[in-house]
Amino acid sequence: SVQYSCSTCCYIDDSVCTGTTLGSCSWYSSATQGPTSDYYFQSPSGDSPTAADKCYYRDYHCTGSSCAETYGDSYQYECGTCCYIHSSNCTGGTKGSCSWYSSGTQGPTSDYYWASGDKCYFRDYHCTGSSCGETYTDTLQYTCSTCTYVSGCSGGTKGSCVNVANGSKDTVGPNTCTATHYRCNGSGGCTAPKIYGTVCVAYHATANTICANNGWVGGAVLGWWSWCSWCCSATVRGCPEPSGCCCMGQGSCSALPGGFGNACGSGWCNWTAAGCWKWKYD
Repeated sequence: SVQYSCSTCCYIDDSVCTGTTLGSCSWYSSATQGPTSDYYFQSPSGDSPTAADKCYYRDYHCTGSSCAETYGDSYQYECGTCCYIHSSNCTGGTKGSCSWYSSGTQGPTSDYYWASGDKCYFRDYHCTGSSCGETYTDTLQYTCSTCTYVSGCSGGTKGSCVNVANGSKDTVGPNTCTATHYRCNGSGGCTAPKIYGTVCVAYHATANTICANNGWVGGAVLGWWSWCSWCCSATVRGCPEPSGCCCMGQGSCSALPGGFGNACGSGWCNWTAAGCWKWKYD
């Protein structure tokens, strides 16, 4: 009658189950191949250009401590960004290697719009098609012209060109008006300035100071003018009134010969005239 049997990864040694010695099963060492064949496998096995596929090798062998087998998994390689393990690789007895996604495949990085100076670009991330990696391509979307600037070109928004405000310098974009004193017209173009006129009169020694302090950007024009009415109405025009102006109840002005000053009635006038002007924009 059967006394015992030794199955997977076990055997009956020659010294037992013989004569009067019953004995028992002996175990094969853990280095002994088990009955199940070894193989390669993927984990995870879902292909994706943004995730990693890993290949392992499963080695079946005896436990070395029982009539049974076990296995151990050893890491072989990984296919990450823009790569995958083809179904014909890392399976059965085939180890294989990584395959690449085509250059038209979206990479893991999101695409976005971005601005530089007066230009808006679109950055498209995609697989290289020749390696386990991604790259990007920048495509020009639009260029903003004089007196316009890029607005809203960021992230997932393309944006557009926006006109610089009427009468303002183009301080947002690089396309400023290049002609002297020209300003943006609010419609994406430049407009020429107009002289707003002489707005105050002061004596020549402080003309530049008075004009500058009141924001008249045209500067002072020195001259020997006999416009006493401008001098007398200076405060009305937003300029400080020069105290002692010869026109204040001292008679009328007349230019002296040689352009050295003005005479006011019975006395000399030490207020030689100077005018300010500024630019005006429609």
